[in-house]
Amino acid sequence: MSSPRVNLWIVRLLVVAIAASLAACGAASAPTLAPTAALPTIAPTSEPSATMVQTEEADESTPEVTAEATGESVAMGDGVFADAVRGDSLFHYGSNGAPPCSSCHVTDQSAPGRFALGPNLGGMSERASTRIEGFSAEDYIHQSIVEPTSFLAPGFRNSMFPRYGELYSAQDIADLIAYLLTL
Repeated sequence: MSSPRVNLWIVRLLVVAIAASLAACGAASAPTLAPTAALPTIAPTSEPSATMVQTEEADESTPEVTAEATGESVAMGDGVFADAVRGDSLFHYGSNGAPPCSSCHVTDQSAPGRFALGPNLGGMSERASTRIEGFSAEDYIHQSIVEPTSFLAPGFRNSMFPRYGELYSAQDIADLIAYLLTL
């Protein structure tokens, strides 16, 4: 067995070797950044840089109301007009802290076997009007969004985000319904 004095010398030698290794690794100084020139400031002008020219006369006709995703308003009742294109955006991207519907739902009827947490919403415009007697397609979809436990599709359990009715405005919900009616 070695004496404590020899062990102490070995420990000291190891400490010095480790310190020397660390000093060698960190000996290079940190690089200094070269100074950069300031970006020039552009003074504002009173003249616009572009002008708008109207080349055609405005179309004064009233567009036909459809549920097609055209960006035009769709009458939803109660004086609310919905935009299916905006609803498409809400469906795929969400808004106001609410997750997008596409997180759990697919909309392609040609992919019935694709895994989804929620039912496939392809063909919703046809199915929604016949799900619950006395409910229009719009009412059925609205109720399903604001109170997800009201109607559960066969084979699915209650797993829908419960706060769409709180986080989405009446306009958001109307836009989403208009989009779903295009499917």
